[in-house]
Amino acid sequence: MIPSTPWYILTRRHSAGRMLLTKCAFRRQGRPCATRQRWRKKIRKLGKSLRSRRADLAREKLYADADQLDAGMLPVHLDKYAPLLREKPSMLYDFGIGTVCWSEYGAIVESQRGLMAQYQEDCKLLLEEGSLCRGLEGYYQNPTEVAVQLDKRFQVYLSNFLQGGEHVEFQKLLSVQAVQNAPWGGELRQLTEDLKAYCEQGYCTMLYAGSEKSLPILQQDLRESGICCELAKPDSIWKDGTVYLRTGSLSGGFAYPEIKTALISQARTLRSGTRRRKTHHRGEEIRTLADITPGDLVVHALHGIGRFLGIRKLELEGVTKDYITFQYAGKENLYVPVTQLDMVSKYIGPREDSNVKLSRLSSPEWQKTRNNVRRAVRDMADELLALYVKRGKDQGLCVLSGRPGTA
Repeated sequence: MIPSTPWYILTRRHSAGRMLLTKCAFRRQGRPCATRQRWRKKIRKLGKSLRSRRADLAREKLYADADQLDAGMLPVHLDKYAPLLREKPSMLYDFGIGTVCWSEYGAIVESQRGLMAQYQEDCKLLLEEGSLCRGLEGYYQNPTEVAVQLDKRFQVYLSNFLQGGEHVEFQKLLSVQAVQNAPWGGELRQLTEDLKAYCEQGYCTMLYAGSEKSLPILQQDLRESGICCELAKPDSIWKDGTVYLRTGSLSGGFAYPEIKTALISQARTLRSGTRRRKTHHRGEEIRTLADITPGDLVVHALHGIGRFLGIRKLELEGVTKDYITFQYAGKENLYVPVTQLDMVSKYIGPREDSNVKLSRLSSPEWQKTRNNVRRAVRDMADELLALYVKRGKDQGLCVLSGRPGTA
C-alpha cells in the first residue's frame, strides 16, 4: 500500500539512464500550488549554490525548469529533482514487507553490477552536458545498505541450480522437484491419456483451456472418457484425483510430484489468417542438444560467451539431474539445467575460435556489452528515422520532355 503523501516514487530505468520516476500530485486537498512552489524554491536555491566548472550551464537549465513550474507546467525530466524533496529514496521494505523472495540471486547480483556501472557512466555524461549537477546524482539506495536492511527480514532464495559464489549463509536448503509440461495442442486423445495418468497417481490437476462456451463441452467429453473433472470456482475444494477446468492460457504447464499437483495449459493459438514466419539465422538457434557438439562456442543470455563441454549428471540434495556444462574464462564451469536450453544460442563471429575471448563469470563486462549494443541499435534507429523524415520532406523534381503529352 502506498501511503497518503503528496508524491510517490516508483523505481525503473528510462531513456536518460536514471533509475527513478517521481510523479507529483500537485493538486490534492485544495492545495494546487504548495508542492510546486516548494519545489521551485529548492531548484533555485540549488542553482545559486553551484560552484563547479560547468555551474553556469547547469544553473541555466535549473532556472529554466523553475520558470516552467512558475508557468504551471511540468519539466520533462522532473524525476531528477527527487533528492530535493527526500534525502533517501523510498524502498519497498519501508512499507512493512516482512518476507523477501529472490529468484536467481546470482543473476540479480550480476544485473545489479551492470546497472550500477551503466548508471555511473550515464551520470558522468549528464554532468558534463549540464543536465545534472552535484546534489542530484547518485539518488539510489546503496546495495550494501539494502543488504543490511534485508538481513532483518525472512528471505527465500529460489534457483534452478545452486551455483555457489553468492556469499549467502543459507540456514536451510530445500530441494523441490518440478517437471515442465508441454502445452496441450488440442488433441483430445493425448489430453485424456495425460489426465488419466495424473488421476491414477492421485494428482490434483488444473486444466487451462477453451472458452466459457466450450468449457462445458470439454468437461462432458472428459467425463465420458472416465475422468473425474469439475469446473473450477472460487469456492472449489481441491480434491486428489480430480481435474479442474477453467478458461485461460499459459505459455506452459508444470507438475510437482511431491505435492501431487499439476497444471496443463492449452497452447496459445495465432489469429486466423496469420502465420508465424520462421526466421533462420546462421548458427543462432539451439533447438536440441544435437545442434551443438563439445568444443562449440555458445552464448548464455546472462553469462556471456562460453565453450560447451558436454552433458553431466549431478546430484543435489539426493536428486540426480542432467546439466549442460559450459566453460568460461579462468577455467570456471557453469552447470545449466537442460530445461534452460532456450537461454543458450550458438556464437556467431569469426571462424578463428581460438582468438575468441571467453566471458568471466560474476563479471559486469557482459552486461556492459549488452547495454552498449542496445544503445548502438537505438542510436541507429534514431538516425534512420531522422533520415526517413528528412527524405519525406524533400520535394521531388518533375522533368518535362520535349514531346507533347509526355513528362
